Amino acid sequence: FNDGNLSSQWIPNREELKDSIEYYGNGKIKTKGYLKDGKKHSLWSYFDRDGHLLIERYFSYGKPGYVWIWYDHHDHHKIDKYKIYSDNRNDGSFIRYYQSSNIKEKKNKINNKLNGEYNLFHDNEFNSIYLKGQYLSGAKINNWEIFDKQGVFQTFLK
Repeated sequence: FNDGNLSSQWIPNREELKDSIEYYGNGKIKTKGYLKDGKKHSLWSYFDRDGHLLIERYFSYGKPGYVWIWYDHHDHHKIDKYKIYSDNRNDGSFIRYYQSSNIKEKKNKINNKLNGEYNLFHDNEFNSIYLKGQYLSGAKINNWEIFDKQGVFQTFLK
């Protein structure tokens, strides 16, 4: 990246890689990436239920890489933020922020898997919750809730 703009891109060698795609119940792609020897390898992309690209990250033989790229939820071609981490941030509580300094996301990891309460927030004056749910050993459990920008409950996701 150069001044926040993509200046070059790594194009992986896809020999010996197997495509992997997971879908939401509505038919939209949830995740897509590549497997090598049954493990995540190369570029993985994560989408919301409406098909907007949210995150891209790289894996090497099942281990997450240090590069994360977040995309603007409303303009999935525009990079919202990118980060090169000095560690894999395996376990603990994590909070990400919007450029406005509002909280964007709160999550917990145990044994390198999401565990416990997960919250995604709107970037507004109230910093209200947009999405709320629970993880257990990396899997979504129970119903997930979606809220509007005023914090009013809208619907459940399964």
